Amino acid sequence: MLSSYAPVISAEKAYHEQLSVAEITNSAFEPSSMMAKCDPRHGKYMACCLMYRGDVVPKDVNAAVATIKTKRTIQFVDWSLEKDYEEVGAESAEGEDGYEEDE
Repeated sequence: MLSSYAPVISAEKAYHEQLSVAEITNSAFEPSSMMAKCDPRHGKYMACCLMYRGDVVPKDVNAAVATIKTKRTIQFVDWSLEKDYEEVGAESAEGEDGYEEDE
């Protein structure tokens, strides 16, 4: 589990600068924002939780996350299933070999 904090800027800059949601989101994934010394670009994320504070619109957050996913500089684990839920349910009702068990 990795933690990051973004943006990491001085109080003077924070008072004068106005960062966009995309800039804040991108900086959260930068190695310099991580609370541990590692480069997350060498692995894949299983899950991610971003918390924003202030005047932030969900539409802007969704757009920023979509941009990160599209660029592919940050990798996420592919969670798509090879089987659909009906097949999985049918297999669990049958025996392990795929045949119904006799009682």
